[in-house]
Order: sequence, then C-alpha cells, then structure tokens
Amino acid sequence: MKNKFGAQIDGIQYQERVGVYGIVCNADGFIVAKVNDGYFLVGGGLEEEESHHECLRREFLEEIGYTIEICEYLGVNHEYHQSFRSKTHYELIGHCYIVKLIKRIGQGEADHKLVSLKASEIDRMTLEYQSQVMKQVVR
Repeated sequence: MKNKFGAQIDGIQYQERVGVYGIVCNADGFIVAKVNDGYFLVGGGLEEEESHHECLRREFLEEIGYTIEICEYLGVNHEYHQSFRSKTHYELIGHCYIVKLIKRIGQGEADHKLVSLKASEIDRMTLEYQSQVMKQVVR
C-alpha cells in the first residue's frame, strides 16, 4: 500500500510532525473526532521519551476523555500538508493502531465531538493518509 500522500512542493521547508493515532471500529464503521475544521482520527503528537502506547493513552484521555485498549499496529504513513489555521507546512508522520474504547473518565476537549462514520463515508476524513488506513481496515 502507498504510504506517502500529498504533494511535496519544491522550495517549501516542511516541519516534521510525528504522531500516533487510534482507529476505533463500531458496527457501522468507525468512530472519529469531528473537530472545527474536519474529521480526524483521535491521537496526536509524540512527546519526548514517550512510547507509542503512552502517547495514544494520553491523547485519548486529553481529546475525548476515554481509556483505551490498544489492539494492533497498522503501520506508518506520511502526508505533506499545510495547516488550515497556522498555514505551516508539515510532513505528517502518522503511526496508526486499532484501539477499543474502554471507559469514559473525563470530559475531553470541548471542540472534539465523537461521531460515527460509515465505511462508505471514509472519504470525509480531512487527511488522506487517515482515510487510506481506514480503507485498509475495511478490506
């Protein structure tokens, strides 16, 4: 499977951003975070000295208030992307895992709303690499 997405523009300096993201499956498809500017997998930037699993657990608690069970590593994907808000150019490096939601123990972030996407709606995801890894799960 292709693991590089987006067009790298000559002459643009890209800031590398490594993150870890969880794919949550449900009976209809997937549960994702609806954030002001689009649909995203729950997860985020890997902090210094933090393992993938530590990052995923922290991000799920911070963003949506859930504890999780980490099930399976799906691989890493890259995407060249310009932030809508800051206009910064990033090379996103996303490590993706299948996870299960266990228990809600916090409020999460106010702008992160959990929504269900059917498999036929995967293309609504904001980042192409995230939609592609979700399609891999459907296969």
